[in-house]
Amino acid sequence: MTALTNDQIKEISECCNPEDLPGDLVDVAEVVGVFKALLLGYHLGCGRIYIKPWNDDPKRWSKDVALMVELLGENDAKAIVDNFSPFDTGAHVDIPRCEKFWRQWRNKVICLSTGMRQIDLARKHRLTDRQIRTIQKQARSNPNQQELF
Repeated sequence: MTALTNDQIKEISECCNPEDLPGDLVDVAEVVGVFKALLLGYHLGCGRIYIKPWNDDPKRWSKDVALMVELLGENDAKAIVDNFSPFDTGAHVDIPRCEKFWRQWRNKVICLSTGMRQIDLARKHRLTDRQIRTIQKQARSNPNQQELF
C-alpha cells in the first residue's frame, strides 16, 4: 500500500472533489469534508464498515467507530453514524481498495508541484529521484502522439 502522511493526504484533498472519491467516501465527504473522508479511507483500509446507531458510551462503540472518533473527533464520527444510520437500524459504509486512487492523486500532486527540486519531491513522497522523474515525464507526454513504430 502507498504510505502517506496526514500532510500528504491533506495536500491530495485540496486537489480533488468529493465526486472523485471511491465508494461511499463520496457520501462521507459530503458530511465531514474531503480531507476527513480521505483520512477515514486511508486508515480504515478497504472493506465494509458496519455502523450501529450512535451510543454516547465509548465502551459500546465498535472498533471501527472508536477509530473514527480517534481520527475525526467525536462530533464528526457521530455525524457520519447519524447520516448512515438515521433510523436506528444500523448500516454499512463500503470503502473499496484505494491503492490506484492514492497513486494517481499522489502523482498528480507531484506533477502540480512546480518549482520544487526532484530530490525534495522524492523525500517528501518517499520515492526515488528516478521515480519522480518518470512520473513527471509521463505527465508531460502527449497521449495523442502517434507511436514511432
